[in-house]
Amino acid sequence: MIRQSVWVLACGLMAAVLAMPQAHAQLSRQTFGLPYETPLPVMPQDNVLPMNLDTLYQFREDIDQVLVVVEMGAGADNPQWLMGAAQREVLLDSLLQFMPTEPTPQDMYWPKLHKPDPAYQGIRLVMRTVWGRNFAPMLIFEGRVSAENGAVLQADHGRRMEYWMFGTSRIRRDQMIGASVLPVITFEQCRLLGQPIVYTRPRQCLLPDNNLLLETAEMPTLKAAQIRNFDECLEDGKALIATFPRRCVAAGGRVFTEPPRVYETAVSGTVDVPMLAPTGLSLPPTDATGLRMAPQGSVQGIPQGSPQGSPLGTPLGLPVQP
Repeated sequence: MIRQSVWVLACGLMAAVLAMPQAHAQLSRQTFGLPYETPLPVMPQDNVLPMNLDTLYQFREDIDQVLVVVEMGAGADNPQWLMGAAQREVLLDSLLQFMPTEPTPQDMYWPKLHKPDPAYQGIRLVMRTVWGRNFAPMLIFEGRVSAENGAVLQADHGRRMEYWMFGTSRIRRDQMIGASVLPVITFEQCRLLGQPIVYTRPRQCLLPDNNLLLETAEMPTLKAAQIRNFDECLEDGKALIATFPRRCVAAGGRVFTEPPRVYETAVSGTVDVPMLAPTGLSLPPTDATGLRMAPQGSVQGIPQGSPQGSPLGTPLGLPVQP
């Protein structure tokens, strides 16, 4: 009797174990209090919040993380970083209250300027609340702040927010990426990117390509914004600073430094190298080939009677004109 009871109990446990996956699959049908065929409710942390200004305003106090991703077409290898607490507050204040409302002259230039890196497709932001609920992604690109579905949330006049995003990174490499994928034509844009500032008068902002921008009230023109190097700036007749190396200043304060140059000149015929002898000494005679002959008993062709090591102007053995 005892053995039979143990056998029945073991068989019951085995059947329960085998039925667990099937019971898990049918869990949505057997949930107490819900009609048949009704799926389990979606937990709040699994539900993505819509990206719009009203939702941001409603949940802004609960946002504890903002992930910044630079869209370079590299997937998981795209540069990314987390914003600090103070930077999150500046971002939300800007989106909800303090975005510029007036266009800037640069807004007319962006479609006409050369794109430094066509692979760059903007900045993607992913926000998360304290209980793990995510917002739908936000994209900042070419003067627009838009949601994932393409709806424009705000106009980014002057692309100030897009430039500032690169300055929120604590890693110098990420800040340098901004200077390589965005056209930098004013001192303010360079400062927003987080580039080094030299506190002279006027202040200077240094770019990774060894050029700089001066803080000036002069606004850049479209022609000046299209200048990309020292030679183009010089050909355009801009102001030239006679330093070494020379520098050219374009409208808006962009300063281009003249790169090192190598000049090659073809030389034909015989080069006459003057031979100067110290006072009181005479040069040794030349042979039929035009080479100086070292007298017997001398050291390295130094005439006899001269102190060893006396300079003759050039080393002996150079061809000279007879």
